Amino acid sequence: MFMAESGQLGEALQEAEKAFMKSLAILEEKLEGQVPQREESEMRSRLYLNLGLIYDSLKNPAMRTSYIKKSIYISEQAHLSEDLFRAYFNLGNIHLREKEHSQAMRCLERARECACKMKEKYMESECYASIAQVLLGLGDFVAAKRSLKKAYRLGSWQPQQRDSVGRNLRYATKVSRLQEALEEAEATSDLGAALGLSEQLGDLFCKMGEYRRAAEAYEKQ
Repeated sequence: MFMAESGQLGEALQEAEKAFMKSLAILEEKLEGQVPQREESEMRSRLYLNLGLIYDSLKNPAMRTSYIKKSIYISEQAHLSEDLFRAYFNLGNIHLREKEHSQAMRCLERARECACKMKEKYMESECYASIAQVLLGLGDFVAAKRSLKKAYRLGSWQPQQRDSVGRNLRYATKVSRLQEALEEAEATSDLGAALGLSEQLGDLFCKMGEYRRAAEAYEKQ
């Protein structure tokens, strides 16, 4: 059953690739010079981004990156803030998924700048939420908490997104408080308190599925 579904998905993605390539060919062969330059740039930027996302789903990182970067270039040249936001936001989240934290942060910051320029608070909130995921991945819970607070204050057009931000904010707040208390206990050589706090941290990390961090916390006991 899974193999059949996987095969159908692959076929659907290949059909989508063909459709976007056909649209790109029409744009280049028939519409170039026939529509306003800005409109042509918007169409080209969106086709490039869509192709990049198709290649991402097809597990072709070289083609994915090539097309998303083409989308970024066109959007920057034509000052298309919304399309530039989409390209940087998607690329940032791809880097986040691949655990390429510094690249993810750069892309998401650029997306946030676009959202801020457009005065789109919900888009900016999405950026802060994704930036917080990068920071959580890096183990910087204090900075993640700051980013999540900004995301929460800006709000979201999707209730589930707001709920997710709230959960992550509570998690980052608990971890940062426990880490601060643990540092104080260790600084004053209060071994009993330090052991208890390490155990609490380990339990919290386990609950969130952060087993490597949980093991590190338990090792301090």
